[in-house]
Amino acid sequence: MEIKDEDIFYINAYQNIVGELPEAVYYDNTYVFFIAKNIEAGLRRLKNLSEYLNRKVVILRYSDKLEEFISSFFNNSKVSRYDVLDVNNEKTLVLFVEPKDVKFAFGNGNSKLRAAKKIFKQLFQLDNVVIKKDIMMEVGGGRDGSQ
Repeated sequence: MEIKDEDIFYINAYQNIVGELPEAVYYDNTYVFFIAKNIEAGLRRLKNLSEYLNRKVVILRYSDKLEEFISSFFNNSKVSRYDVLDVNNEKTLVLFVEPKDVKFAFGNGNSKLRAAKKIFKQLFQLDNVVIKKDIMMEVGGGRDGSQ
């Protein structure tokens, strides 16, 4: 993985303001996502980070367990289930999200999905992330079709 000067800038900013190193960082024109083991320290300094970087800052709890990290990353969306598909040596994470939460999973202008693709590739070597509306939740109210 290649580290760019801008990556170093964000990592240093986090370390200087929060006092520890993040596990990973992702950024675009609007957001900076920091993934850290101890998010409490970062959350206490969230406003300082956001003002210093002049961007919206999201701090996520690091986990090397895929299911736990999915819950952390998509904490404003109910992910009812997920699958990891291996097609032509490419791994794709398919997330099934409750219909009412799909817009939150994608984020404004798909910003959260773009971030998810980069972060899940970096942390879990997944080549793609796909979000689908869980029609089972729409049809029957639950996985087993019960109300």
